[in-house]
Amino acid sequence: MMKLALGCVQFGLAYGVTNKMGQVPLTEIEKILACAKQVGINTLDTAAAYGNSEQILGQLALTNSFDIVTKIPTLSNGDTQSIHEIVTESLAKLNVQCLKALMFHNADDLLTSNGSLYYQGAKQFKTDRTIAQLGISVYHVQQLSTLLNQYSFDIVQLPANWLDQRFLTTKLLNQLSNKHIEVHARSLFLQGILIQPFEELPDYFLPFKAWIMAFHALCQRCNCQPLTLALALIHLHPMIDKAVVGCCSLQQLEEIIEHYQKAEQLTHQYHELLTRVGANIASDEQELINPSLWSI
Repeated sequence: MMKLALGCVQFGLAYGVTNKMGQVPLTEIEKILACAKQVGINTLDTAAAYGNSEQILGQLALTNSFDIVTKIPTLSNGDTQSIHEIVTESLAKLNVQCLKALMFHNADDLLTSNGSLYYQGAKQFKTDRTIAQLGISVYHVQQLSTLLNQYSFDIVQLPANWLDQRFLTTKLLNQLSNKHIEVHARSLFLQGILIQPFEELPDYFLPFKAWIMAFHALCQRCNCQPLTLALALIHLHPMIDKAVVGCCSLQQLEEIIEHYQKAEQLTHQYHELLTRVGANIASDEQELINPSLWSI
């Protein structure tokens, strides 16, 4: 089963600290979507906050070949009507009648005094069968645990990569599985810093050299390229249903697909090594594993 989902933030923004290509041109997006469909990628991940990503996807007939996940931007006024307007606008921009999933982009909105109103406002779209799944995008384990105790979700998007394994504990993944919650992992490449040579990274990452080089050392032990090892994480954890990966060109997507297949073989060949050594390269340094804190 294809576990990759196509992240569409680069379709609407020049996103990522290692992105030197900027926003993806429309003609290139068409090629990317055609390739994704051909190899069995069936999910597009976008958001109202991703620039004009939704609008661009709505211009392309190929978009209708995919399941679409989009996200409600940060809320502030406590008015559930704004949720209705936001989602209706997203549907219009995407030129679709329904979505696979709708997520709260800022899960902390549900922890405010208006959280229950927000949740019910979004849930109405599931009741109306406009969306199949309702969920959240989270950043911290405690945030997820608190919300799981207060609300019912169908889908969760969380960060996961070799340096950030906070959500990949057996206990937490089992909890999500027992609740029949679909798990989508993002930040698999940590905005590209895991697959770039260390000497090409901004000076900001110098204090974190030990962790990043430990990842590259594991690549050497497995005799593989960084992109292959980065993708191996999703094969190592069967409870990850989808991994959201972004690309800026058809060539990049083709490389990701090639290494995704190699990663599956790598996981079988080096399963014990990846499990044992891989756990030791995880970091708790928020300034490294949380891109929103990077001062670049």
